[in-house]
Amino acid sequence: MNRRVDAIVEPPPELVVIEATMFRATEKIGRLKEYLLLLPATPEVEPWLDAPLRVVLLTGQDDAVARALCDEEGFDYVHYEPAWIADFYAVYPKRRRRAAHAGTVDRLLPRFRETTLKLRAGRQRRPG
Repeated sequence: MNRRVDAIVEPPPELVVIEATMFRATEKIGRLKEYLLLLPATPEVEPWLDAPLRVVLLTGQDDAVARALCDEEGFDYVHYEPAWIADFYAVYPKRRRRAAHAGTVDRLLPRFRETTLKLRAGRQRRPG
């Protein structure tokens, strides 16, 4: 497994950690969290660990689920479609050419937030 972030931008003003993907953006959120866990043990970024941190998920496919999850984590979500993206997606099956419908995500988001808060509260009450 590759535990290397796609890009790091040095300060000033911020230390920026970037994970880029063409599709399956939701899978990359866990990778970003993994990188954040390992960041303090990375000698190359040690001089900037006290700088403000910005975490970015850059994706070629707009994904409402990934956008919502990034928002929950405090990550920046950037959707960028280069001019050649249609040619890129033409190679893949239709199921990869679109992400979850934004309306469905918007409808489910309040319940997701409620569930997440309950899980966090329960974890804080548990001993040890």
